[in-house]
Amino acid sequence: MAVLDAQRFGVFSYGTYSEVQDFRIERYLPTSAREITLDKFAMGHRAKYAITKTELTSYLDTLWLKAGRYSAISREELDDGSSVPFDQIAHDFDGLNWPKLSTAIRFYSPIQGDGGGATYYFDPSANIAYHRAGYW
Repeated sequence: MAVLDAQRFGVFSYGTYSEVQDFRIERYLPTSAREITLDKFAMGHRAKYAITKTELTSYLDTLWLKAGRYSAISREELDDGSSVPFDQIAHDFDGLNWPKLSTAIRFYSPIQGDGGGATYYFDPSANIAYHRAGYW
C-alpha cells in the first residue's frame, strides 16, 4: 500500500487539465486550468492553477447548472463571489509555501449532503486560483 499511496498522494505538477487523469480531482478542476499544482490526500485535495476569472466563473456556473439542485446549500446562501482576506483562509493551504493571494474572491461548488465539495479562491491581479476540495 505504501508504494501505491506514494503515487496517489502528495504534491504533483501538471501543465494542463488533461494530464491530471484522476476523477476525484477532475470533477472540481476547470478544464481551462493551466500550470497546475495539486496536493492530493485521501479525503480531498488542494490545488493551485492559472486561470482567468471568466474561465473560472463560467466553469462554476456550469457546475451549478448541472448539480445545483442537489446542493445541500443554495448558491445564494453561500455568499458566492465575496472578497475574503487571505489571512482568514491561509490555514487551508498551510505547508505548501504557495504565494499569498493579494486579493481573494471566494466561490463555491455545489455542496453535497455529506459536506463534500470545493471552495475556490481567485486572485484577479494574478489570474491564479486556489481551491480546496473534500470528498468522503
